[in-house]
Amino acid sequence: PVDMQYVVHYSSSKAPINDRDRSGTYNGVKISFSGDDRSSPVTENITIDGVLPFPCSLRLQNYDDFDAQAVMTYSYDAIVPCPKDLKGCAPYTDEVQWSAKRVVYDWSFVSQTQFADAGA
Repeated sequence: PVDMQYVVHYSSSKAPINDRDRSGTYNGVKISFSGDDRSSPVTENITIDGVLPFPCSLRLQNYDDFDAQAVMTYSYDAIVPCPKDLKGCAPYTDEVQWSAKRVVYDWSFVSQTQFADAGA
């Protein structure tokens, strides 16, 4: 397993791609970052041009004292042919869609339960 580390972060001390060094190559993959946006509405972009050789996750962080709504959009180009051993590479069927929705519903339920009093 890869130790948890940032590949992109606003702070140059935490990640190779950051607000100062906004583009570069990490493990042979081209990555660029629009930079740390602190003006409302905040808009930031990350582009990964290639396939990372390890699993990764995306973390959105609100540094403000007020609630915020995050909208994440993404796109990708197909991998042809689809390797059998590539995690997540499968046709987007009704079953896959239902499974994805279930994960989001479960996460939403747990979050609402854990943080029900967060705005109080």
